[in-house]
Amino acid sequence: MTDRNPGKNMLTAILWLCVVLTGCSESRKFPEGVYVSPKAGPAGAGTHGSPVSLVVAVENAVPGTVIRLEPGVYRLRETLMLDAKGTEAQPIRLEVFGKGRAVLDGSGIDGEDKDPCIRLTGSFWQLKEIELTGAAGGGAFITGSYNRFERCSAHHTGSTGFSVGLELGSENDSGEKAAHNLFVNCDAYMNYDWWATHRGEHSPGMHADGFGCKLWSGRGNKFYGCRAWSNSDDNWDLSESGGGVEIVDCWSWNAGVWSDFAGMHREKTGETLTEELFAGNGNGFKLGGNQAWAGESEARANRSVGMNVLRGCISFGNRVKGIDQNNHQGGTVVEHCLAFDNGQNICYRKEPDAGRTNVLRNNIIFGKGGERPVMDVGYVSENNSWDLELTFSREDFLSLSAADAAAPRRKDGSLPERFGRLRRGCRAVDAGVPGKAVLSPRDIIDLPFRPFAGKAPDLGAFEFNEKH
Repeated sequence: MTDRNPGKNMLTAILWLCVVLTGCSESRKFPEGVYVSPKAGPAGAGTHGSPVSLVVAVENAVPGTVIRLEPGVYRLRETLMLDAKGTEAQPIRLEVFGKGRAVLDGSGIDGEDKDPCIRLTGSFWQLKEIELTGAAGGGAFITGSYNRFERCSAHHTGSTGFSVGLELGSENDSGEKAAHNLFVNCDAYMNYDWWATHRGEHSPGMHADGFGCKLWSGRGNKFYGCRAWSNSDDNWDLSESGGGVEIVDCWSWNAGVWSDFAGMHREKTGETLTEELFAGNGNGFKLGGNQAWAGESEARANRSVGMNVLRGCISFGNRVKGIDQNNHQGGTVVEHCLAFDNGQNICYRKEPDAGRTNVLRNNIIFGKGGERPVMDVGYVSENNSWDLELTFSREDFLSLSAADAAAPRRKDGSLPERFGRLRRGCRAVDAGVPGKAVLSPRDIIDLPFRPFAGKAPDLGAFEFNEKH
């Protein structure tokens, strides 16, 4: 039979070839669900039985798309670009189906440009149970807004695990770039920049934080129930952040311990890491700060702004400071926190701006880092362990071991049960003062006061609970 429309058939063949070779973005939109697997190519239909590659699924996502990842290791050759924009009603979801985790391994990305596993410029993305590792440029670099990370982790990368902020020299006067991002029950550990240099000198360890919310980040960024440990620079770094940050019920330990990275350094460089060569800072929670950046024509000084909140958090074993103001002048609220065995447990050295204040309430500090904070500034101090002249030790808690802090999370993703909990009879029980709501409209902070169970709030990160 003679083909009556050879031109149409030829066009069909060309379009199909486009799909096979490149994914042909314009013809592959996935308005609802799409399935991906580590071994799938670009020509799959995106169904459970015919999955498509992760790159094609991401490139063709639209508001409402659910990208379902088969558990396994996805070996990235280039940074995964999450550029699409969802909406509040129709977010774009990237999540695992079935048992196990999806590991995005960026060790195959060219390390010369120091690119991360993920670069998220879009908005209203929701990532769940995604593991990031291997890339010289870190886990996720987030310049977009209104994104959510839940039960995700970033580890053994060459820079910050999760970084919210902008490129050097960017402007963010509105505070709406790199803004309103939420991290829930996420972990960041063993991130180490073996390649870093400073003023022409090899300075490994100086840039890799666990969580970074800095460099002109916007308003409304929040961290709930997250953990960061054994990162080479700081576990949390808010230097030069452009808006107030909430860090609630988070744990931080062992930042900046050079010996943790000896094996990783030898693996990556073939050389021996020494304490003298190592350049990491070693702070648990760095609550702001500023540096002077050298621009093309003149030096540009930037400093962090906004009110930062640390509530219900624990910081221990960090090489330098557990809770560090780092010259932040926008004011802080630090309440119901526990800091012990850091180089210094709490340190403030810069007076806040006019109209701003620092409030410390219902906190406990003890151990190697001192039973009193290092405070060179005026501040509001309410029922902290040093105000009440109460001394504490490890025996006052069910567990303060690093092993229990790093234990597997509970089934719902929440923090392990034993660590940081008070023992029966501990003098911290009912020793606190009722707190207040923490409000800062400019920073999109609206935290209600923290409820309590007894006659008065307990000191430290947790209310006493008979079940623990």
